[in-house]
Amino acid sequence: MPKDVGLDLQTPQQLVRLPVVMGILRRTGVLDLIDHAITEDRRSKVSTSECVAMMLCMVFIGEHGMWRMRDHFRAYDMHTIMKNPDFDLSAFTEERFAKAIDDLYRCGLDRLMTGLALQVIEQFRINTDYLHFDTTRLSFYGAYEGEGDLFSLSNGIDPAPSIIYRYWELAMQFDQS
Repeated sequence: MPKDVGLDLQTPQQLVRLPVVMGILRRTGVLDLIDHAITEDRRSKVSTSECVAMMLCMVFIGEHGMWRMRDHFRAYDMHTIMKNPDFDLSAFTEERFAKAIDDLYRCGLDRLMTGLALQVIEQFRINTDYLHFDTTRLSFYGAYEGEGDLFSLSNGIDPAPSIIYRYWELAMQFDQS
């Protein structure tokens, strides 16, 4: 029988692709943009952007539900992934994720998505001289009143093309003024 040498062997924690995902989120400024757009309740232990980061990590490990998220992350080295030695997995409750989703919805998902897309275009210097937009399965109805200025986060980038409706075809017109 082998002699006990006093080693406490534990199952190693995983990293998989999560540090890359978090690196891209940080580099593009996506998390900062979410923090800027959403006023946090000071009672929240974690921000909405941290909840978004955790939800995206869940997707990248192959889980798509918010139920028992903490249990799924126990096998991962979240301190390293989040680059935070004080990372507290217990602060990410189902209720906090639900509030984060509500906050994102109240902020205006279209406006937030436009800001995120513009941030990525700027960060990666994506050429937008030519725009390919597949309209084969797209339809538009009525006016979108009350949306406000969806392009207020554009930092001087030209506005998106206007859309006009025709029977069986959708034509894109670019304002050349």
